[in-house]
Amino acid sequence: MATTPAWQAARTGFPGNLNAVNASAHINQALGTHAMQPVCQGNALVTPSGGANFTWYSSGSTYDVDQPFTMPAGKTTIGRVAIPVQPVGGGADLRVTLYPDSAGVPNTASPVASSMIPASWISNLAAVDGLAAGGPLAGADFNTLCATGGITTAPWTPTTSGAGFLGSAAVTSSGNYVIIAGGYDGTNYFGYTSTAQYLGGSSLAQPAAQPTIPTGAELATICTTSSSVVFIGGIISGTASTSNVWTASWDPNTGVIGSWSLQAAYPSNIYRAGSATWGNTVYVVGGVNGSNAAVSTVYYATLSNGQISTWVAAPSMPHTLVDAFVGVVGNWLVVAGGAADATDNTIYGSTYYARIHADGSLGSWQSGPTLPVPVYAYSTSGWNQPLIPDAFVILGGQNAAGITSAVQILSITDNGPAHQWTQFTWTPGSILQRFAAAFPTGSGTFAVFNVSPRDQYYEFSTMVPVPMISVPLCATGLTAGAKYHLVLQQARNASPGDYLAYGLDSGSLPSDALRSLRYGNSWSTAQTGYSVPLTVYDQGQVGPQLHTWEDPNSTGTAARTTTFVNDYRGRLLGFAEQTAMPNNPLNSNQNFTTGVAPWTASGGTITQSSAQTRGGNPYSGLLTPNGTAATAWAQTELLPVIAGQYYLANGWVYSPPGYASVSLSVIWYDHAGTSFASSNTTVSVPAGTWTQLANTFQAPAGAAQAALAPAEGGTPPTSATLYLSGMTLTSRLPGCLPSVAQVAYNGTWPPVGVTQLA
Repeated sequence: MATTPAWQAARTGFPGNLNAVNASAHINQALGTHAMQPVCQGNALVTPSGGANFTWYSSGSTYDVDQPFTMPAGKTTIGRVAIPVQPVGGGADLRVTLYPDSAGVPNTASPVASSMIPASWISNLAAVDGLAAGGPLAGADFNTLCATGGITTAPWTPTTSGAGFLGSAAVTSSGNYVIIAGGYDGTNYFGYTSTAQYLGGSSLAQPAAQPTIPTGAELATICTTSSSVVFIGGIISGTASTSNVWTASWDPNTGVIGSWSLQAAYPSNIYRAGSATWGNTVYVVGGVNGSNAAVSTVYYATLSNGQISTWVAAPSMPHTLVDAFVGVVGNWLVVAGGAADATDNTIYGSTYYARIHADGSLGSWQSGPTLPVPVYAYSTSGWNQPLIPDAFVILGGQNAAGITSAVQILSITDNGPAHQWTQFTWTPGSILQRFAAAFPTGSGTFAVFNVSPRDQYYEFSTMVPVPMISVPLCATGLTAGAKYHLVLQQARNASPGDYLAYGLDSGSLPSDALRSLRYGNSWSTAQTGYSVPLTVYDQGQVGPQLHTWEDPNSTGTAARTTTFVNDYRGRLLGFAEQTAMPNNPLNSNQNFTTGVAPWTASGGTITQSSAQTRGGNPYSGLLTPNGTAATAWAQTELLPVIAGQYYLANGWVYSPPGYASVSLSVIWYDHAGTSFASSNTTVSVPAGTWTQLANTFQAPAGAAQAALAPAEGGTPPTSATLYLSGMTLTSRLPGCLPSVAQVAYNGTWPPVGVTQLA
């Protein structure tokens, strides 16, 4: 592929090597390198809303898939797109191309920008079975969760006694159980405690009574270690809060809670705080104190044999927080959302995270990505927060409008959180006054419950891992408000078990996804009501640099692209690079400028001619039928092909009298050079006009070689001469040279090496 300016590389050598490049030339080399465009995270221009009907669409292995979208008002550039892609088997190379609209379908004759993503990239960046099971480069930025299978409902009818559920109770989940403690019935405060077991599938049992907490309270916070349950603070009378801390033994395998014992008091009276655990350490964040003032304090305590003897101050939050979402994911304490005070007048969209040290102490707070929908937890922290090991999930909650159905997800690994939240919509209805719980069901999937004790039913869905592969796709000069198309095409491998599945969801984008038989350019709805839940980003210098995109050609295809995997500090963890292979014609002498060879003819003759030429070429080929053969054709030399791959037969023909049965065919040969099949599309060519013929054909099983063969059928007379120019057979989806590498560290800096992964 031509580059501007031409690519160069410095040559180094040992002292005395006069052919090596000196230091000053190295500087000049850096100043003269090829064009390179950095692509940052950017601002989201088009975001999916979606629902709980995410599904994998496997027909992309035989169909091209197109997702239409509309550029927002005032927006004219694109930097990248994030697409849900799941590799199956060895996966496949993926080409993503941006096209303008033409009567509701992509105008494939005018590509705007295009990128190739190798199969090796997708396999290394995608965590198909969840981040915990992903490879070293399957990072938080490229993986999320979505709900699948729709939402089902079932009755859930707890009482308001010891085996039930009271208003403003504290809720958490552990093992296969939901734990419910405390609450208020409008008159009295209770210490009722119960557990509800997850029974598998979509079944959540009714609550079973456990020992009662001696002092009843509402708006407390509750959390568990592997062997203890901890109940902290709460309101015990009117507006009077408490600093009581109660612990009890806990068996997450049986759901049995032991008797409660009073522990070292929390440093102040507290309610509407958030809590989480790491090992045997408990963290309590924010809340409202005994003076009814919101606080920013953070305290932690370590349990020893289920007992707490002291509380230790940790770094405070940057501002006061009430009903924030608090959780531990890996070795990170994460705090998101919340309100500024007990009146909920200011609702935050901020995210903070702190590293948990080996002794349980916390590092400094760092700012994370902003919530798409600022929210605080209904009733108290934990209500709208399913606990998932490799993601921080907020299911609903309250915002300035009063309610939200947004499900917001922040993927997190040991290298830190993703640089942005993803979201979808939990439909139908409000999820305001409900608590959420999640239970692992294997392969990174989770059974998710959205429980409404007041209305006495719950909603259920399943959350599955979804790789979101980021594709650099730089385009400028687009038209604001205009429709565009993102077409996804994969290079099908020899094995039918190696392909890519694309994500579809109901209502994600306004336009349904379309599909067409590979390169057929005949589009219809892929699945009614479903679209690809992709995100389109601008070229804003927002967030970390994720890609470089280099030297696009006239069709917008990048000659080389790079994807970077960074940790929360910006440290490079790995990178994936690919250089596009030139999509040169497989055949030689496309314009007959060097004579006729290696072309041969059957049913007529092929000669070099200057009588009719095009494109500035001095010659063309002239096919003259013998007048007796049923078909007259010329063909190229035998060309290597791969069975199952697609090839473009392209060329120009000129018929002086016009002819009704002209084709640009491909003849398929096996390894021994024996022809066994052909592919063609016959058209009528007008008189005296150069006409372009272009057909895409798939090499059949057994094909190892092919020949391009322009032909005339129907026993053409000798007068039906046909001039040929620009005759080419090319791979329809050219390959690329890919590389995936992991940067190795021994501590923090500098790196100690690079491991080639693919």
